[in-house]
Amino acid sequence: VEMAPSGVLERIRKLEQHRLLTVRHGAGVTVTDFRRSGTLDLIAPFLLHGTDLRERVRMLEDMLFARAQVLEMAFACAARRAHLDDVARIKVLAERYVSLIEARDHAALAHAELTWIDAVVEASHSLAVRWTANSLFDVYDRVVERFPGMWIYQDDLPYLLDQVTRAVERGDDEGAAGLVRGYYRRTDSTLIDRLRQLLPATER
Repeated sequence: VEMAPSGVLERIRKLEQHRLLTVRHGAGVTVTDFRRSGTLDLIAPFLLHGTDLRERVRMLEDMLFARAQVLEMAFACAARRAHLDDVARIKVLAERYVSLIEARDHAALAHAELTWIDAVVEASHSLAVRWTANSLFDVYDRVVERFPGMWIYQDDLPYLLDQVTRAVERGDDEGAAGLVRGYYRRTDSTLIDRLRQLLPATER
């Protein structure tokens, strides 16, 4: 490894950072089992380039579940900790989000959703929420950018945005988390049903 060109060394370092390789002096390079040693950084490339469709669909289902948990935590923390300027920003971004709904541009709406959620994550004033959200939403953003049809919304989205913003503003952590939980359970269920339709009937 020490004698390899710099470009090769850089690629090896990146693979090592992702725990896909281990490099030991005198022992060379060993390829690891990515299913056991991988990190969240692998989710997007796995979803985009994996060869096992069933495994990719299951990964998406699990990722949506994890996202829902992080969203609940983010909104609950924001309701408990948001400052006045946090709430003002959340309101502005919610209004901007609603203004895009009629256009039905899924890519623009997905971006607006992530921007709004990012403001809520910031308002949570929690490093645990921020760091976890960064990993999950980076994956979600990259996948939706490639497949805009993955972004799904319900007709009551404007109502949700209004009510959850009010819940954060009045400090109702359980109310905010409950609204988010109910909405994303419905959208995620719809998306999962669509994804399962891609599988052979015997594997759904």
